[in-house]
Amino acid sequence: MNNLSRKLKSAILTACSVFVSPLLAATYYVSMDGKDTAAGTSDAPFLTVDKAISTAQAAEDEIHVEPGTYTTTTQWGPNLVCKLVGLGETRDKVIIQAGDSYRTIRLAKTAVLTNVTIIGNTKDAADKGGAIELTGGQVIDCVIKDGTAKADGNLAGGNVYMTGDTALLKDCLISGGKAKKRGGNVYVAAGRVENCVIENGNCSDNIGGNMYAENGTITQCTFTGGKANSRGGNIFLNGPVLLSDSTIQQGEAPQGGNIYALLTAVVSNSQISAGIATSNGGNVYLDGSAKC
Repeated sequence: MNNLSRKLKSAILTACSVFVSPLLAATYYVSMDGKDTAAGTSDAPFLTVDKAISTAQAAEDEIHVEPGTYTTTTQWGPNLVCKLVGLGETRDKVIIQAGDSYRTIRLAKTAVLTNVTIIGNTKDAADKGGAIELTGGQVIDCVIKDGTAKADGNLAGGNVYMTGDTALLKDCLISGGKAKKRGGNVYVAAGRVENCVIENGNCSDNIGGNMYAENGTITQCTFTGGKANSRGGNIFLNGPVLLSDSTIQQGEAPQGGNIYALLTAVVSNSQISAGIATSNGGNVYLDGSAKC
């Protein structure tokens, strides 16, 4: 085979791969009037989110969920690997809630979750991420609320436990989370939190009423109404974390009513007000080399 033939064959194979790969992706549908024995198409949708997630196993797949309230029943939450989109006009039209003793959903590194409301577990079942465990995926334009992390173990991230450098929370409202040890609403082991409202979290026995973060970036967020039993009513920063361009207010804790920061944490260009500390640092308590 001459060079021209080889190049022509290579070009044809490349073109085929470009045009064939998208055909491998599938779109599955979920509806309140569907059946899990159906094909999951728009004309024959699934009934449950669990069925759709267990079927959509390619990162290129998509799951489209019609308006309604759905309950996940997979222990510790079904593991989403693709994109799941709520088809409601607003993010409160598609509600996905946990069963009595389960996390609502887990997101793999390739997953994207958008335009839905996620309601966390109603019992103290999860040790981390009572609504969402986010391992490198993306949660965009969602409401996440009322999760708890109080079972034996980490006891962290009542609503969201996020890890992995590619983990992203963006344009979300996160509220009413409860954790026993760290991060009433959100625990950030790594990742980015951007343009979120995070409110009314509670850490009953320890630190970070609304958030505990040990690595990553938090920017353009609003924190309000967090309570911690020990330190950081709204936020506890513990390590190489940058908190910037945010509003932090009305937090309450014995130390650092709004923020308790230590090690190499940096707080920059943020408005911090109305914090309450029964011991010291009504708004901010800096420890070690932390900067504000």
